[in-house]
Amino acid sequence: MNHQLPQLEALPRWSQWSATTLQEIAIVECPNLTALPDWLPNFVSLSKLGIVSCHKLLSLPMGSLTALRLYGVADCPELIRRCQPEIGEDWLKIAHASDIFIDGKRLISCSQDMD
Repeated sequence: MNHQLPQLEALPRWSQWSATTLQEIAIVECPNLTALPDWLPNFVSLSKLGIVSCHKLLSLPMGSLTALRLYGVADCPELIRRCQPEIGEDWLKIAHASDIFIDGKRLISCSQDMD
């Protein structure tokens, strides 16, 4: 299901009702989205997170998405800067994911390097 919500500024609070079961979120073309909610790390089953064309999104929320296996971000300049391996302020929030894609380029996470 694909819904375009160009006026969306924040994820709706009702979405946290799925905190234990939601496995995948794709946030695409939400140019007014400024932040992801602080409760996002409560999604204990979230294994895939994709964020595309959310130009005002500046960072990932505090905490780690422990079940995250695939993370992708594209066309989000500040978020991409913050997710750069080793040096980005948000890198440690995603480094445990086995597949990380930044602007279409697959990265190898630190956790894989240690295996």
